[in-house]
Amino acid sequence: MPINDFLPFAIGGGANVRSQASYVADPTTAEGFATGVALSADCNKVWRQSSFVSAAVAAFMMNVLGIDISDDGDLAEFTTNLTDAIMQCVRGGDYGADTGAVNALVVTLSPAPTALVVGQPVLTKVGNTSTGAATLNLNGLGAAPITYNGAALGAGALVAGRLYLMFYDGAAFEMVSAPSGGSASLPTFFAQHQLASGSYDATAIMSATPTQRALNTSVVNTIAGASLSGNQVLGLPDGIYNCTATTPIAGGGLVTAWKSWVRNATTGAYLLISPNGGVNSGANTFATLTFSGQFSLSGSPPVDIFTYATQNATGGDPVGAPVIDEIYSSILLQKVG
Repeated sequence: MPINDFLPFAIGGGANVRSQASYVADPTTAEGFATGVALSADCNKVWRQSSFVSAAVAAFMMNVLGIDISDDGDLAEFTTNLTDAIMQCVRGGDYGADTGAVNALVVTLSPAPTALVVGQPVLTKVGNTSTGAATLNLNGLGAAPITYNGAALGAGALVAGRLYLMFYDGAAFEMVSAPSGGSASLPTFFAQHQLASGSYDATAIMSATPTQRALNTSVVNTIAGASLSGNQVLGLPDGIYNCTATTPIAGGGLVTAWKSWVRNATTGAYLLISPNGGVNSGANTFATLTFSGQFSLSGSPPVDIFTYATQNATGGDPVGAPVIDEIYSSILLQKVG
């Protein structure tokens, strides 16, 4: 059982202390003792009142935090413990100090939760600065990842001695505020249309006909459940995405205008629309539109890229020198919320 070193003084039934009525009426209560000898009953009254309050504050900290409160002269530790105890009460019992190891937080709440439920809040003061991905084991219910924007934490994201608030989302403890340092990489999906060196995309883009752009290679995928199939990005979870897309175009002459967009393939809605493009380079036209923005997804719809042009064109330009793979359309998606 935790121990409280701060004890009340002169609280026995026969304690030698002045009565409360006499103490209130005495001028020394406001002015202090004059030079000379103070009566023991007067001193005991003063000491009892001050020790009574300090013992009560220390007992509060001991009971809330479940730790020893030592009379060791360490004012900084006493102040920290008092702050932690108040914070736990303010949070309704959702505060617990981290007692685990580096990257493996262990927190015990009182009253103890019997299971991890969605929405469970945890406020904790981290005991060790993280060096990479971290987990939290709450009341022995099993270690779950700590994430920010759905991504694992980077080195230095948790700093020893700092307070962090997080909520259980059914799979991980999601931090409410940004990590202290290091990085928490955003969940990312990056796909391209790649062809062998010296080849080109001969997909016809017919005049005034919206045409789906090819995507055949998933380059980066850190979004759980996402995949690439049939020129579409599938399985994107609900949320907010930053997106950047590129769409090259080639023609046998003037292409007065073309436009590209990122599409919700389920509803046909435009998620992101490029500015108008238009090039006249003489006998041949070759140019690339790069456009970016932000949109939200709901229901995990397939996502793809389309292009509309004012005259017949192709999806890319032949390159004769076989140096590197040819890259045509691409899409970069990063989940930010």
